[in-house]
Amino acid sequence: MQMVTAVGKTWHPEHFVCVHCGEALSSCNYFERDLEPYCERDYYRLFSPKCETCAGPVLDVSFIEFSFSFCLDRSSGIQPVKVTFDIS
Repeated sequence: MQMVTAVGKTWHPEHFVCVHCGEALSSCNYFERDLEPYCERDYYRLFSPKCETCAGPVLDVSFIEFSFSFCLDRSSGIQPVKVTFDIS
């Protein structure tokens, strides 16, 4: 008897499917989120960062840095603060 063991669970091969669309996953790459399997298409569509222009998934995110400076109250003498977000 064949079986698939993935994401901490065991299935018959025909029952190992994407939790979102039902596509069979036993013979292709799959992604896991919250202990649930997803096909590649649905994983990227549901969980990837979205492009600000077209709202499509951004598939290749290795490093993005956003930097800006701000001061909450110039009259208080607080110096501007540089904030950096590192999304890796």
